[in-house]
Amino acid sequence: MKSLSRILLFVASTCAFLILLWALSNDQQKKHLNEWYKFITKPVQQSGLNIPHSLLPSIYQTAHQKTQDKKATYSEADRPIICGRVKSDVIDHQYNVYEWLDTKGHLQISDTPPSSGYSNLRLRELYIENFFTLSIDNRFAKLPAFTQDNIQAGVTKTYKTLSDVIKVAQLRKIDLKLKFINDKNQFHAYRRQVAPGSNNKATGFYSPRLNQSTIWAVGDKNHITRIALHESSHAIVAAMFGDIPIWLNEGMAGFFEKMVITGAQTYSFATNDEHLQLLRRSRLPPLQAHFNQSHAQWNNPQNSGLNYAIDWSLFFYLMINSERRQFLKSMLDQMALNYCQKFDTTQYINNHYHGGIQQLENDWKKWLKTTPSGTITF
Repeated sequence: MKSLSRILLFVASTCAFLILLWALSNDQQKKHLNEWYKFITKPVQQSGLNIPHSLLPSIYQTAHQKTQDKKATYSEADRPIICGRVKSDVIDHQYNVYEWLDTKGHLQISDTPPSSGYSNLRLRELYIENFFTLSIDNRFAKLPAFTQDNIQAGVTKTYKTLSDVIKVAQLRKIDLKLKFINDKNQFHAYRRQVAPGSNNKATGFYSPRLNQSTIWAVGDKNHITRIALHESSHAIVAAMFGDIPIWLNEGMAGFFEKMVITGAQTYSFATNDEHLQLLRRSRLPPLQAHFNQSHAQWNNPQNSGLNYAIDWSLFFYLMINSERRQFLKSMLDQMALNYCQKFDTTQYINNHYHGGIQQLENDWKKWLKTTPSGTITF
C-alpha cells in the first residue's frame, strides 16, 4: 500500500508541476509541450478532476471553443455590429494659394509663400471639389457613351446635397470603386461569391470588405447611372456613418438614385411613382415594427419591395421640409460621431422628433395620401 501511495503521490505531484509549467509557458514552448501534456492531462480528466480550459493543451481548447461557438447563437435582431472603418479622409475644400512678383517682375504662384525676393504678395483662397476618386472596372461590360461622366456628376451632387442641403457636420473623401458586368449569369455568379447574403433579384450590390460597388450593366446610360448612384450611396454611407440602420441606408440610396442630373447648380430629385403607388395600395406596418426588422426580415422577398418603398418615402419626407431636414442632419451627425455603434431609431425619434414616433407616423401617412408626383429642387 505504501508503494502505491508513493506512486500516486508522485503522479499527482508531476501533474501539478506540469500544469504549472504549462500555465507559465509561452506559445512556442506550449507547442513543444503539447503532445507530452495531452498524455498527462487525459488520465487526470478521466479521474474526475477539472482542469481550467485555459490550462488545457490547444487540441482541447479548440474543441471547447467549437462547443461554445455552437451554443452562442444570435438572432438577426440581436446581431452584433460588425463594422470596420472604410478607408476615407476628411475633406478640406479650401486651399491657400500665394501670388507674388519675383525680382524680375514675373508673376509666381505656389501653395507655399516665398521667403525672400518678392513683392506684391497676395493670398487667395480656392474652393476645390475633391469629394472622391472614381475607379471604373468595365472589363466585363461595354458601357453606353458618357455613362462615366454621368456617374461622376451624380456622385458629386450626392456629396453636395449632403454638404449644402442637409449640411452634415463632416464629409469624408472615399475611393469609389465601381465594377460593371453585362452578362446576367456572370453578374450573379460574382454576387454569390462576393456578397452571398445579397438578394438574388439585385441589380447591384456594395461590398464593404472590398469597398466596391458592382452593377449589372444593362439598359441605357440613365438606367445604369441610377443603379450606380444607389450603390455609390452605400459606399459613402459606409465611409461616413458606418453600419447605420437598414431603413436609413436604403432610404438614402433610393433617394439619390432618383437624382435629376443637369448642369445647373441645383439639386433635383424625382418622386418614385412606383413606390408611391405600392404604398397607397398596401397595408403599412407601424413604423416601430418596420424599424425593428432584422436584416433577414427586411430582405424577405415577400416584404422587400414594400420595405424599399417605405424607406425611400421616409427619407424623401424628411428631406422636403427644412425643420425635418434639420432633424435628419442631427441624426446623421450623431451616427458619424458614434461611427459603427448600435443606433436605436425609435428611441432617437422619441427623444428628438416633436411628438415622437407616433407623430412622425401620422404626419408621414398623411403626406403619402396627398403628395403629387414630380420633382423637388433645392
